[in-house]
Amino acid sequence: MRKKIVILGAGSTAREALDLVEYCSQNKGLYEPLGFVIDPPYGGPGQLINGKPVLGDFEWLAKHHKEVYVVCGIGHPHHRFHVVRRAEQIPCRFVSLVHPWTEQYFCSRWSSIGEGSMLYGCGVSDQTRIGRHVLIHGYSVVAHNVMVGDFVTISSGVHINGYASIGTGCYIGSGAIIRDTVKIGDWAFVGAGSVVTKDIPENARAVGNPARVIEQKKAGWHLAAE
Repeated sequence: MRKKIVILGAGSTAREALDLVEYCSQNKGLYEPLGFVIDPPYGGPGQLINGKPVLGDFEWLAKHHKEVYVVCGIGHPHHRFHVVRRAEQIPCRFVSLVHPWTEQYFCSRWSSIGEGSMLYGCGVSDQTRIGRHVLIHGYSVVAHNVMVGDFVTISSGVHINGYASIGTGCYIGSGAIIRDTVKIGDWAFVGAGSVVTKDIPENARAVGNPARVIEQKKAGWHLAAE
């Protein structure tokens, strides 16, 4: 029996998540995408988004959570963290999705992927650990022995070299390069096209080539819902 999938959110990342569910369904027939769950200010039940309906809000999800599986289609780690926490309180069942190309050709069987994570057309090498609710977009490469924490977003075209460590809640912008053994602290931000040659502290914003810290947020900033 195919798993019925509900997507949290309805923005660009949620639409990409729908594409990923459909790719996975076509490849193995494991999933059936039902539609989107969003809060009322962003749309009402029945509204169609890329051919699938808005099913309702979190009250709908609470009524149907035993019938469905969930992925979170929110791009920014901070917002994804809070939406997932709401869903966990219901509680929901999360499913991980890996693009068929990645699964067949570019993902080592010796790596691990946490629940709720979504991997598009990317490469994941040997002995790499991907945490929970991670998004890795297309044309990114995560090399061997890399540790990727929970709620990380890795944008398209990123290269993360061996033995690097990406902390919980990090955002890595498109085309960034993370050098070998570099550690990026929890809830840090790396700008698009940056080349990270040295460790980045927690809660920092770093940009440039070589990347330098241009902003340091207070610890715990991500706990405040927006």
